Amino acid sequence: MMDVTPEAMQNLKNNFKWVAEKLQEIESSIAGSERRSGRVSVIMGSPSDLGYCKQIKDACEKYGASCDLHVSSAHKSTADTMKLLAKIESSALDKPTVIVAVAGRSNGLGPVLSGSAILPVINGPTVSAQWATSDTWSSLRLPSGLGCSTVLGPEAAALAAQILSQHDVVVLCMLRGRMLLNWMKLKTARV
Repeated sequence: MMDVTPEAMQNLKNNFKWVAEKLQEIESSIAGSERRSGRVSVIMGSPSDLGYCKQIKDACEKYGASCDLHVSSAHKSTADTMKLLAKIESSALDKPTVIVAVAGRSNGLGPVLSGSAILPVINGPTVSAQWATSDTWSSLRLPSGLGCSTVLGPEAAALAAQILSQHDVVVLCMLRGRMLLNWMKLKTARV
């Protein structure tokens, strides 16, 4: 077994830095050209969820995944929600897409989308301190036959990018880079 020396760790760190710089160069060169990139479509149940959804969008874009935001309530405007879903699905034929449903209180949005969509749906409910248990439970307890996952927090919802990494090398590389940086933090942590 080989001992890990400070010099070896510094060399590894320099190599990861080089990879990160090269990924930025690749992303910049691809940005101007046509690329079959994936997309995360965030559908929020209320305009009051916009701040939270912007955090999801920022985190998705950090991984190189494009993200668009929509407002539509499954409870208050079901027909409009279904029209929006049809529009997103029709554009998904040439652009791999994952839907993130953001709704608090009684989260019907994720289950309604999941029951009507062919695309993957992830519940990313906003969780208030007062209603945390109820808000989360309404996203977990689904009718049979519905398959939307539930994640908590904008960064976790942005990991919809993991699904898109199958179709987009930039997203794949950005996620791999994040994993390597996390590994480095663990290896260099002083306890």
